[in-house]
Amino acid sequence: MVFGAKLASKHRSYAAAIAGATALIAFLRTVKIAGAYARNVTHLAQWDYLCFWLYGQVLAHHLDPYGPHSLRALPLPQPVDAEFSRDVLSVGIPYPPWSLALFRPLGFFSNPHHGAMLWCALEYAALLAAVVVLSRWKSLTWNEAAAVAALVFLLPPSLATAAYAQTIPLTLLLLALYMVRIDKVDGGMWLATAAIVKPFVLLVLVVPFLRRSWVQLGLAIGTLCAMTGISLVIAGPTALVNYVRESPIVRTPGSVLTESNNVPVVAYFLRAAHVTPPNAASLPASLVALNLSLLVIGVAVAALVARRHAVLAFCAVLALALLVYPQSNIHYAQLLALPLLALWRNPVFERRPLLAAAFIGAVYALLSVAGGADTMFATLLVWAVCLAVSLRGESSLGLRRKNNALVASCEPGFP
Repeated sequence: MVFGAKLASKHRSYAAAIAGATALIAFLRTVKIAGAYARNVTHLAQWDYLCFWLYGQVLAHHLDPYGPHSLRALPLPQPVDAEFSRDVLSVGIPYPPWSLALFRPLGFFSNPHHGAMLWCALEYAALLAAVVVLSRWKSLTWNEAAAVAALVFLLPPSLATAAYAQTIPLTLLLLALYMVRIDKVDGGMWLATAAIVKPFVLLVLVVPFLRRSWVQLGLAIGTLCAMTGISLVIAGPTALVNYVRESPIVRTPGSVLTESNNVPVVAYFLRAAHVTPPNAASLPASLVALNLSLLVIGVAVAALVARRHAVLAFCAVLALALLVYPQSNIHYAQLLALPLLALWRNPVFERRPLLAAAFIGAVYALLSVAGGADTMFATLLVWAVCLAVSLRGESSLGLRRKNNALVASCEPGFP
C-alpha cells in the first residue's frame, strides 16, 4: 500500500484504483475493529474494561483508590479468575493521581454494560479521529490518506486493543495531535493529556525540554497539575499521600512483568532467565542498569537532533518509552503507527519507496508473529531506524553548511 501510494503519485492513472482498493481494505478492517468493540459491550472483557469500570466505582463510592481492600469491597458484576483477583483486586488502582479523573465517568454507570457502550464508542471514535488528524498532516493526497488509514487500521495491535477495550486509541489521538502541532504552544496540552491517559508518556516530556520549548513544556506541566487537582477533588486530598505511602506498584505481583504479552526489554530478559521479581517495583540491578543505558543513549541522540528534526526525535523517544516501560503491553504497539508514518513521509524513504515498503512490511511481520511475541523486536527496529534517519539528516545538514561556507569563501569580496 505504501509503495502503491508512491506509484500513484507518479502515475495518475493508477491513483483512483489504488486509493479505492486501499480505502476498501481500511474500511473492512474498521468494521472488524467495530465488531470487537461491540462484543465488549455484550460480553464484558475481564481485561481491561472491567478493571476500568471498577476503578470508576471505587471513586464513585468515595473509597481509597490506593487501598488494597477498596476493589474487594465492591460487588463484582461477573465471576473473575484467580489471576484477576491477584493482579487487580488485591492491588488497587495502579494509575497515578493525575489519571484518576479519567475513570470517574464510569462510576456513573451501575450497570457495566451501559458504561461499556460509552467507553467503547469513545475509543472507537478516538481511533477514527486519529486517522483523520494524521491524514491531514503534510497535505497528503487522497491515495496517501487512504494509505495512512490502512497503515493505522491494519496494525495487528489495533484489533487486540479493541478486544481489550484499552485506552491506546485515545492515547494515539492525543499523541497524533502533539506530533502535528509539535511546533505550537498547545502541543504541550495534548502531550500532557496523553500522559494522563497513559502515564508512561511522561517520558516524552523530554522532547519539549530538549527543544527548549519552555512555554510548551510549562503548559504540559500546568495541565498535569490541573488534572491532579481535579483528581484530588474527586478522590480526596489524601489520595496523593496514599499513592506515595502505599504505592500499588509494590503490591503488583512480579509475574505481570514476565507475562508473554509484556514486551519491554526487561520482560524479554526476565523470561529468558526464568526470573520472576517479588513485585513490579523490584527489578534486578542488571536490568535497571540496562534500562538506564537505553534511556541515556536514546535521550542523548534525541538531544542532538531535537531542535532540527523534532518529529523524528519525538518518534524515537516514544519508541524508547515503549521499550523501557516495564509494563508495556502488546497492544501498546498501536502507537508505532506514528513513527511509521513519520518515517514514511521522511525524504530518506520518500525517495526510496521500495525501501519504505520493506521496512514497514518487516515491522508488520514482527508484530504479527506468534500473536505479537516479537513486538519488542519490532519496536527496537522502529527505534533504531528513527535514530539512524534523524542522525543521517543531521549529518547531511552539517555537510550542506560546510559546502555553503566553502562556496561563500570563494566568492569575490569574501574577507
